[in-house]
Amino acid sequence: MGKGIYHRSEKRREELREAARQMSKAPRGEQWRQKQREGKIGRKHGEEWSKKISLALKGRKWTLEERLSHKSIKGRKHSLKTRESISIAVKRKWLNNEFREKMIKALTGRKMPESFRHHARIRAIKNLKGRWKRPTNIEIRLTNILNRRFPGEWKYVGNGQFVIGGKFPDFINVNGKKQVIELFGNYWHNALDSARKEYHYSQYGFSCLVIWEDELDNVGALIRKVRRFK
Repeated sequence: MGKGIYHRSEKRREELREAARQMSKAPRGEQWRQKQREGKIGRKHGEEWSKKISLALKGRKWTLEERLSHKSIKGRKHSLKTRESISIAVKRKWLNNEFREKMIKALTGRKMPESFRHHARIRAIKNLKGRWKRPTNIEIRLTNILNRRFPGEWKYVGNGQFVIGGKFPDFINVNGKKQVIELFGNYWHNALDSARKEYHYSQYGFSCLVIWEDELDNVGALIRKVRRFK
């Protein structure tokens, strides 16, 4: 046996496993959890360990129920830079004819599980109820900004006044440009929703600008974003 190398008995290994299980069940305060989170920031796995993780996850397919049950995703906020990066990446994928046909084929005729249909029904009902309470507070805020800084350019149509291919944009350009604006709440939308809306409107010759709720807090940056929109 080489120097520094030793073997634990099966009994000792079981004792250590049991101790680890008990530690995992022990209540831990917020200070302990914060320390663990800080310890993981910037942490990188070694090349060998990264390969093991990659091989273990390769080919893994999550069921729809598993994705929907992942509550930590709901309400999660990405930074504006991250949302834009995801949006650009998804739009590039959908511009690929092979990818688009593959996705359409995979979704056509697919029978969704009851859990997904139930979730969709609830969300549809909420959307319909919200449609009767338009404009919302954040839509009023954006309307005031657009009317003040871009008079005669934009009109609020988020209450269903204007339809493009079955979708209802929130604002439409009324100065001769085929442009629409979608205002997204941070809780209900993500970067994938942004890419889907932009792709949808592009099929009908419209350019779509997505504005996020938290962007209303920085009016100067928001105005510059609208000015760059072509």
